[in-house]
Parts: sequence; structure tokens; C-alpha cells
Amino acid sequence: ICGLKHIRMIWMKSSVGGGADRSEALLQELLDKSVEQMFLERIGQSQFRYSHDAVKEAVISLIPKTNFDTLLQKVGGILFEELSEEELEAMLFLVADLLHASDSKDPIKLAKLLLRAAHKAKGVSAYSSASFYAIHGIKQLPQMWEGDENIQLAVRLHSIAAEAERGLGNLPQAKLLCETIIGQSQVSVFDKLQAHKILI
Repeated sequence: ICGLKHIRMIWMKSSVGGGADRSEALLQELLDKSVEQMFLERIGQSQFRYSHDAVKEAVISLIPKTNFDTLLQKVGGILFEELSEEELEAMLFLVADLLHASDSKDPIKLAKLLLRAAHKAKGVSAYSSASFYAIHGIKQLPQMWEGDENIQLAVRLHSIAAEAERGLGNLPQAKLLCETIIGQSQVSVFDKLQAHKILI
């Protein structure tokens, strides 16, 4: 299910669909035709969904894999930049899923988004997702042990990944993540003690 507001946001900010005409009228015409042809269903006045999973799969199959990945990252980037804080919180997992593997112009900002998603996933005991988001957040930080902001972000990402792995029963991976924190001379004693605590 996707709201008209978000469809409009993506339509106006991207080159999805090709062509230079990004008018509201053209968007409405395309949505009306998609509903008329039973590709989409209208839910209320302002939401749409694919009429069937087979339609969604057919649409996806028409887009080459490399173009599809680029498209997902483009859509994720638009949502990340344009959503209000409240909307982003509501769509946090979707945006994190769209962006987790992207080459961000601002890797720190993306790593912070993935940390938020990891915390939210851990909060509902979705440990596999929490670990996934945290590990991808770590991958966004090539200089993670340099500079106070990077170090704190790296410690938080490693810690939540370790907690999630522990929750999954993957103690060797949890230990490896904690030892990474403990082995860094730039990390505070308090943060090292917190890493030890995860393993207890």
C-alpha cells in the first residue's frame, strides 16, 4: 500500500517513468489508467496497492536487475530526504530496506538511519533485522575508528549488532563484534565495559 502523497513525492523528484513531463495531471492520468486496467486498486481516496501479487511480480520482472536496484535506491533516497521526521519513523524499515546497500553521499547520515532501524527492530525482538541493519550501518563507516562522531556511531552499531546476534544465539559473532569494540584504543573504558556486559 502506498499513499498518493508519497507517490506524488517520488514522481516529482525522480525521473521514474522517463520523459520531462512531471505534471500532476499526467500522474493522475497514469494512476487512473492503472486502476482502470486493474493493475492497481484504489483504497479510499488517497492510497493504492497492486491488485495482485502476480501483477507486482510482472512489473518487477520487466525492469533489469541493475536498473531495479538503482531505482529502489533512488526511491529510498527521495523518501529519506523528503519525509518529515514523523513520517520517516513510520516508514523507517521501508526506507532502511531501500537504502541499506547504497553508496550514499552522506554515509554518516545513512549509518545513523540504519542504527535507528536496528534499535527499532531490536525493540520488537526482530533480532535478525536488527543485526542486518547494524551490520550495513557498520559498512557505511570506512573510517569508523577516526573522529569522535564516527567512533561513537561505530560503537553503537557494533553493540546493537552484538546484542542482536546474542539474541539469535549466535554467540561467536556477538563475541567478535564485542572484541572489535574492546580492541580499539580510541574507545572509552565505559564503552568497553558495556561491550563486556553484552557477553555476560
